[in-house]
Amino acid sequence: MFHKPLEGLFETPFNKHGGYYTVFLQEAISSQSHLVTHVLVDELHSDWLRRLRYYHSNDMLMSCSGNGRDSLIMRGVMKNAHDKVYIYKVSKGIDCFDYSKDLNVIATGGLDHVVRLWNPYVTAKPVAILRGHISRVLDVIIEEQKGTVFSYDCDTVIKAWDIREHYCIQSIHLKYPYDPNHLDHGPFPMTLLPSPAHALLIACEDYLTELKLHSKPTSKMDRTSHDRSLLAVIYNQKKKQVITGCEGSLVRTWSVETGNKVFEFLGVDGKDEMSCMALEVSGRRLFTGSRTGMVYIWTSGNGQLLHKCLPEPGCAYEVTAIQPLPEKSYTLSVGWSRRILMYHDHAEMLTVEADPSWKGGHVHEDDILCIAHCHPNLIATGSFDGDLILWGLERQSIFKRLKRGSGSLFKSKLKKVGLAAGNKKRLKSDSKQGTPIDAALFFERRANMKYQDSAILVSSQCGILEFWSMFGPLRPRDSFYAASDPGCTVLALATDRDNDILISGDISGYITVWDIREYCNSSVEMTVTKAWMSTKRQASSGEEHDSAPQQSRWQAHTKNVVSLQVVDSFQQGKYILSASPDCAAKLWSIDGVLVGIFGQGHTWNLRECSTPQHSQEQLREKSENGHPVMAPFNKIRPHTSGDVFASNSQFRTKSPSERRHEDSLGLRRSLTESCILGNKYNKTFERRMMDRKARRENLGHVDTALTTGGGLGTSCSPFQALHVLTSDDFELPRDLPMTPRMRTGSKLSPDESWQKNLTSLNLPPILSENDN
Repeated sequence: MFHKPLEGLFETPFNKHGGYYTVFLQEAISSQSHLVTHVLVDELHSDWLRRLRYYHSNDMLMSCSGNGRDSLIMRGVMKNAHDKVYIYKVSKGIDCFDYSKDLNVIATGGLDHVVRLWNPYVTAKPVAILRGHISRVLDVIIEEQKGTVFSYDCDTVIKAWDIREHYCIQSIHLKYPYDPNHLDHGPFPMTLLPSPAHALLIACEDYLTELKLHSKPTSKMDRTSHDRSLLAVIYNQKKKQVITGCEGSLVRTWSVETGNKVFEFLGVDGKDEMSCMALEVSGRRLFTGSRTGMVYIWTSGNGQLLHKCLPEPGCAYEVTAIQPLPEKSYTLSVGWSRRILMYHDHAEMLTVEADPSWKGGHVHEDDILCIAHCHPNLIATGSFDGDLILWGLERQSIFKRLKRGSGSLFKSKLKKVGLAAGNKKRLKSDSKQGTPIDAALFFERRANMKYQDSAILVSSQCGILEFWSMFGPLRPRDSFYAASDPGCTVLALATDRDNDILISGDISGYITVWDIREYCNSSVEMTVTKAWMSTKRQASSGEEHDSAPQQSRWQAHTKNVVSLQVVDSFQQGKYILSASPDCAAKLWSIDGVLVGIFGQGHTWNLRECSTPQHSQEQLREKSENGHPVMAPFNKIRPHTSGDVFASNSQFRTKSPSERRHEDSLGLRRSLTESCILGNKYNKTFERRMMDRKARRENLGHVDTALTTGGGLGTSCSPFQALHVLTSDDFELPRDLPMTPRMRTGSKLSPDESWQKNLTSLNLPPILSENDN
């Protein structure tokens, strides 16, 4: 390793004549140790090395060989106790490889004529096997800008592969004036030149071939928030700031009111790589997790490091989620270690040891992917094998196991093929069993209302959202498919403060807003309202909705949506924050109108008006994916990212005649329905009017002529609307028995005519006790 490469690699003696100078390794080690040092890595491969490369981005050393037991090895340069060695195995060995940290992929090629794509942290099997070459693959190169892998074989055939879709884009056969069976390609036959050249160089014998790569022009609006794929976006309500983090371990803070960047800092220490983020409820401390099991605690105001939380000894695995619990004075972290680790708050200590003494034990048999907290004493964890567990924080024990997973991925495969003992009924019980729990979210407002039948937890699995209640049978209250396309999964969930809407984001880049105010909510008011609304829907359409009502859906990103947040601290309305691996963090209105991208050229102002104002030039500028800037009084739906291939008529702006036609059909919502509060008031008012109309129809016709008087005019009051029937004259029967008092008369009734009528009836006397 050279310490001062810009000044010089070695110290050379003064010489008048030019030429080369021979430096021996032993001499350089002994006399020039201040410029160069060496590290001996022994027993790396069992066969001779075919390629060796160093990647400074993560300080990793990668080497390959022709042995099937250790075909490719990735490890740190300085072997530490916490560093893990990754070994990839291919039966015929590996001749060439390339690694991309931005795309998180390794491409390999060799004697078996195929190109393999690997996840750097999964060595069991490749992500994809690309077949198409008919000879040995000599070299592979990853082009990160377009997500393409170039491969070159012995027959001088170059193939371009799409990393995401795993198909061959183009094949080019190069022809040289030599015998194709005896060509000398050299150790590195292919090189990628970056911009502005942006070309591919191929060396063969004494020829050098240059292939120009097509690069699309970038527009002014095509801006990104980070240079690397985003991991999460968090909204700090106390400070009105947005926090974003990327795979490059860079954390940036933005003003949500204007979109300007406030400050930035590295979210991990040293050469570690960030994997997740979390924010304390008070907005004071920011938590970041790494791929080596470390958890870092920072001040969200200035990015100062407060604590370093070490992983459990011998379990330096990736952290997937962090849950701060300031009221309990500790923080929970979960990840690939399949354990729930606690980090107690110590204000004086910089380094905090992990506390693995979770009283509930280590129940999960596969990687824990998500964690959710419901104040004060309830958390939920979901794992890769489909296990969903509710935990009580007071006793740190299992409160309820909502879904039982299939164990580890290897065990589930053995059970499917019948090689392991297991319950046969369990294998046939659920088609989704064994699939990951991608996200979990609590409805805290519903939980505080303490209705037993209300769903307070939603989980995402295979694109299906399942709603769970704390009590009742071990099955979801209801579920529906929420992804935009078949086969997609939902990775991000968010809700507002009142739990009136649910927002989901899938791997196709679509964001969907669901109205869950009445969905799986068993309160008295919601039950009456839901019954009335269902009757109204059945009368209008004759159908019942099995899923929650969908308010809006749009394509927000070109890649999957990994994080969502709701901004509901402004009187102008609610907004949605989204983050994606396409390096962009965006702010949307609740109707799917793009407010802006954090990091774009111009700013916005959320306090002046409900929609930010821009110049006409900015409104005319559109990015490549077709997202328009939000206009002051014109809401334009964003175009999809596939406008090049799909028709643009699906999201075109409607003409005035079409709008008038929609108004005549009653499809256009009122102005007050632009916010949830106005929509709720309209529905409540309409329900009261319908109930009053139904009561009057049961009463019958009201004669307004009889209601006049008393200064009320023609208005009708409940008392005046009473209809009293005219009574007929009543005569007493002639044989009615009478007492002596009745015959002699009563002081209570001075009517003499009535007494005369009684005496004229000649009724028999009624004997009393005194007469006896």
